[in-house]
Amino acid sequence: MAEQPAGARHGGPPEVGEPREPSCIEVIALEGIPEVNVGDDLPQLIIGALEATSGALPAREDDVLVVTQKVVSKAEGAIADLNAIEPRPEAVAFA
Repeated sequence: MAEQPAGARHGGPPEVGEPREPSCIEVIALEGIPEVNVGDDLPQLIIGALEATSGALPAREDDVLVVTQKVVSKAEGAIADLNAIEPRPEAVAFA
């Protein structure tokens, strides 16, 4: 039976005293994403930005892509015109 490398047992964390792989995090801001409007193809905008951003591709299996809820809401049209909303007197008093 072949010996497993340190920390490789069942994908779990290494045992106490076993060597660990260095941990790091890298954040890459994507280039070229325009102002998002209702009906925009957000996945296509993201793919284009990934292709335009140096160092973003190729993606690795453990990469994480973060997309804000605000940009998703804008693309879906889930927005409200705050100028059309009249606050209750309690909200005005609190402000």
